[in-house]
Amino acid sequence: MKDTLNIRIKNQETSLPRVLRVINRQGHSVQKLTMTMSRERTHMDLIIELDCLDVPEQLVKLLEKQVEVESADTASRLAALGV
Repeated sequence: MKDTLNIRIKNQETSLPRVLRVINRQGHSVQKLTMTMSRERTHMDLIIELDCLDVPEQLVKLLEKQVEVESADTASRLAALGV
């Protein structure tokens, strides 16, 4: 089973490429990406399936530091929290 990232980013032209660049620089490949736009069209919710079984915490922290990223978490961590 692949692990997934759940990310909420601002709807800006450079947001998605920046997120994908951070993932790539950490040595991971995106297997599947699902994106939905908020009703107000100000944010995008991304569900990104990666090529690893457990997303490193370091990757989540790097993504959270991006200006456009509102939140980032892994599916496995959310499940452990009961969300």
